[in-house]
Amino acid sequence: MLNKSKILSINAQFSSDISKKYGLYAGVGYYRQRMAARYLKEYTFVHAGKELLVPKDDLQKVIPELVKNANLVHTQRIDNPHTIVALLGACDFYNVPLIVDLDDHVFTTDGLAHDKHTYEDTDHKHYLEILLKEATALTVSTPPLVEEYKEYNPNIYLVPNAVDPKDWTWPLRHHTRPTVGWAGTMAHIVDHQVLEPVYAGVVSEHPDVVFSFVGHMLPDHIKGIQRSNWEIKPGISWWEGNPDSDMTYPRLLSLLGYDIGVAPLIGSQYNNARSLAKWFEYTMAGIPTVASAWGPYLDLASGTDVLLAQTTEQWVEHINHLFKNKHERDAIVDNARERIAREFTIDHTLPEWRSVFAKHLGYGFPK
Repeated sequence: MLNKSKILSINAQFSSDISKKYGLYAGVGYYRQRMAARYLKEYTFVHAGKELLVPKDDLQKVIPELVKNANLVHTQRIDNPHTIVALLGACDFYNVPLIVDLDDHVFTTDGLAHDKHTYEDTDHKHYLEILLKEATALTVSTPPLVEEYKEYNPNIYLVPNAVDPKDWTWPLRHHTRPTVGWAGTMAHIVDHQVLEPVYAGVVSEHPDVVFSFVGHMLPDHIKGIQRSNWEIKPGISWWEGNPDSDMTYPRLLSLLGYDIGVAPLIGSQYNNARSLAKWFEYTMAGIPTVASAWGPYLDLASGTDVLLAQTTEQWVEHINHLFKNKHERDAIVDNARERIAREFTIDHTLPEWRSVFAKHLGYGFPK
């Protein structure tokens, strides 16, 4: 029996104690690496990440040990210059192809900040640009990212995000009050400004409404809502792998019990390159989505897959309408799930992942 090719899959890790202990990974690692690895049985995947949460001097020892036994390295975007230098050197020395995956537009120039998820003119940007130029190839999740990053490396492949229905088996537990929910990361706190003028119009028709936030929201991010009309729940970053808890992100979203999920986006370069992941997640949890008529959501059919809003008045109208029409909430979820099954499950993207890996295995580094 032939030995399987070994792919070293480097997941970005949070530097929390629990991540350091167990190597837990967040949504990007799930969508861009872990999900495909479950099904590409022709390869042996070695997942790493927590091993790199070490002092910079140790990286020169740790990274070569990880790379030398691999046939290919597939890594998420790396921010640490010391890690980048060590990884490029190890892949060069051992002649191992290096594929870098990107799921965000981090070199935005429109001045609309998305916190630490974009770069200004810093050493981190400089070294990331070197990584992209020296990599054997790049994989990205959306067409705008192809346009953004192809100038750094012509060997670039579009592999869209998808979902694995097997992760979404938890029943939706409805909230006791009408609830609008938003699960948002730090990169999307700036998008909250879309919702601020919406609250009053929703509360006027539904005085007992709850705006439920999960993730990185803080009380000082929320303006214009009485305390009785909002709640903040702590988020979790992992999808699997915590031996101390059976709570996963899909289960958490189902337990929150949203009647409506909102996906606000300001008009920015960063958001124009986003994927449909938020819509995937709400839909698979059984939650209908109201989203900004911007970026990736323009590919969806408003009124069928989602309700799209361009103005404050449309946001208020859509949310109040869905509260009054449960049958329409259910219809949107059913239609959206059918579309996901037709176009956006892991079965649809496995051929692309398989092709990228097969093309570059054995070709060495550099190009």
